[in-house]
Amino acid sequence: MPYLHIIDGVPTVKTAQEVSLYLRRDRNVSCRDEPDAANLAEFNIFPLDEGTKPVLGADEVAVETAPAQANGVWVRQWSVAQRPVRTSLTPHQFKKRLEAKNRWAAFKTYVGALTPGDQMEWVYADVIKRDSPLITALQTATGLTNNQIDAVFRV
Repeated sequence: MPYLHIIDGVPTVKTAQEVSLYLRRDRNVSCRDEPDAANLAEFNIFPLDEGTKPVLGADEVAVETAPAQANGVWVRQWSVAQRPVRTSLTPHQFKKRLEAKNRWAAFKTYVGALTPGDQMEWVYADVIKRDSPLITALQTATGLTNNQIDAVFRV
């Protein structure tokens, strides 16, 4: 069970072991491995309910926010954020992301229609950069929007 330790008004999440160590080392209090929740309040330490993590979409992550007290119980709080857009991907990551977004066939068709020199740019790329002319050309040729390209680069 996690605990909330409030020091100078700043909440910090701690494990039972961390609380036990704090009490023994800093407060000279003997306690079992699992601290007694009833006596912890005098040290500004409170049991922390895990709360409910939000259901996430493919391009979302759960971000822990400050705990809140509800009905005398401290509860972990969560918000949802979009995964950050990476600045680059390896060719393997790029392929997998295009496959996941059902865009791989369109990409292969696009590359197949390029000149041999331009095809080599894609085939031998060490890294695919989000802001590269290759991506801009792909976007123009296939009609993909900035949001659709960003979705490919969210990993």
